Amino acid sequence: MKGNTSWKRLTVAVGLGVALLGMSVYPAVSEVTAAGGMAQSELSSGPSKVTMRELNTVDSCDARIHASAELFHPGTSDVNASWTSTGELNIGRYNHTATLLPDGKVLVAGGTGSESCFKPTSSAELYDPVSGTWSPTGSLNTARASHTATLLQNGLVLVAGGYAADGYLNSAELYDPATGTWRPTASFKNIRNSDSSDAPLLQNGKVLVVGGDAELYDPETEIWSSTSRPTGYYYLNLALLPDGKVLGFGWDWDYPVAELYDPATQHWSSAGYFDLVPVTMTPLPNGKVLVMGITYPVRNEAIAAIYDTSTGRWSTAPTLTFGAPETGGWRATLQTDGQVLVSGINGAALFDAMTETWSLTSQPTVPRQHHTATLLPNGATLIAGGIDNGLVSPPWIAYVWILNVRGRSVSTIVAGTKAKKVSLVVSGVDFDSRAGLLVNGEALELVSASGTTLVGRFTKPMVFTPGELSIQVRNSRGKISNTATVLVVARQSP
Repeated sequence: MKGNTSWKRLTVAVGLGVALLGMSVYPAVSEVTAAGGMAQSELSSGPSKVTMRELNTVDSCDARIHASAELFHPGTSDVNASWTSTGELNIGRYNHTATLLPDGKVLVAGGTGSESCFKPTSSAELYDPVSGTWSPTGSLNTARASHTATLLQNGLVLVAGGYAADGYLNSAELYDPATGTWRPTASFKNIRNSDSSDAPLLQNGKVLVVGGDAELYDPETEIWSSTSRPTGYYYLNLALLPDGKVLGFGWDWDYPVAELYDPATQHWSSAGYFDLVPVTMTPLPNGKVLVMGITYPVRNEAIAAIYDTSTGRWSTAPTLTFGAPETGGWRATLQTDGQVLVSGINGAALFDAMTETWSLTSQPTVPRQHHTATLLPNGATLIAGGIDNGLVSPPWIAYVWILNVRGRSVSTIVAGTKAKKVSLVVSGVDFDSRAGLLVNGEALELVSASGTTLVGRFTKPMVFTPGELSIQVRNSRGKISNTATVLVVARQSP
C-alpha cells in the first residue's frame, strides 16, 4: 500500500458507529460524548451514537508525545558526528510538518498535540537556528495532522489535507512568513483523503498531491485542477527527481506499485516493481533513489532498495538492522556530503550513496518516531517532536474506521457485505510493527502494521450477520489495548 506508507497518515475517525471502551490496564477513565452531531439510532438503522472513554493518566499524553528537539552535527567523519539538545517546542507533537523558510527558520505546523491528548492541533511555531529557540506563530485555521506542507516559489507555505478530529480534510491554507498568519485557499476538487505526506513542488511551480485521485495546485490562481490518477491508489510516497519527474511508490490494494509522473504530459507510467512497503524515499546526488521500507508480504523486517533513474531498474541495497521497522516511524534526510541520515525509534545511522554502505553514528538522546527531520543551512539536521517507542506503555486505540473498496469511509458494515470489500483501520499509539488485531478475540489478517496504525481484513463470518465486533490491539509484548466496537447492521429492505 501510503504514513505517516507512510501509514502514519491514517490516524482519523470518520463518523463511525464506534465506541472506545476503557480497559483495566489504565487506572482511570472518564466518559464523554464525541462531537460531530451523530444522533442515537437503532443497530439496524445505521450509525450509532459515538461515545469515547478517554484516558486520564499521567503517561497517556505528555509522557508519550515529545516536545524535545535536538541537532545532528555530521562533523568530518562518522566517529565525531554528534547530537546536541536544542530548545523545546512549546507543545509536544507528532505527525506534524516542518518547513525550512527562506530566512533559515523552520516552521512547524499542526500534528497530533500533547495539549489535545492525541487529537490534531492548530498550533504552529518557528525555530530560530541562531538562538536555538522556538516561538509561537499564527495558528492554522483548522487543526490538522498528517497533512502536507510545501514551500512555494512565492515564499508562502501551502498546507493541505490531513485529518481533523472528525475525519479527513480536503481543505488547504497558506502561511505568510512576513505576517506570521494563515489564510484559507481553495480546497481539493476530488481528493477526500490525501494518502501521501509528500507534496512535491514541480519545476513549473505547481504542487502535486495524491489521494486516490491526483491534483495540481497552481499558486498563481490558487486553484486545484485534476491530473491523471496513478495506479497506486493508496499511500503514495512521492519524490521529485532531477529531471522534473516524480517517482511515486504506493499500493494497488494487494501489491506494490512504483510509477513515474511526467508533469509535461500529466501521465503516470510504470517504474518497475520491487517487493516492499515504502517508508521513506530519498533522491541521491548520483541520480539514484534510496527507498527504505518493510519486507512484503511479511511485514516485519527492514529492507532498503535503490532505484536507478537512468536505467529504470531496482536493486537491493544493504539493509541496516535498525530496530523494529515502523511505517512512518523513520525519517531520511539527505546531508550536504551526500550521505543520508536515517533516524527512528532505535537511533540513527548514515547511508553512503557512493559506496552504498551503512555506518552507525553517534546516537540521539531521545528515541522517537513520527518526528520531523530538517536540514538547516548550517549543515545540522533538526529533529523535532515525535512519539516514544512504546517500550513501556500498553497499546491505546485512539480511532477506528472502515474503508470500502473505493477507499471511502463508511459508518457501519452492512451484514452480508463481501469481506474483501471492506478494510478495518485502527490507529493509536504503541502498537509496534509486530502488533496484531483481535476481532471478538480472533486474530485478523493484517494488510499493514506500524507503531500507530494497523490495517486488517475481515473474515466472512465477521460481516455475515448483524451484531457488534469488539476490536483490540495486542502488541508483540502481549499487552492488550482498550476496546473499540464496530457495528454490523442489517441490510435495509427495498
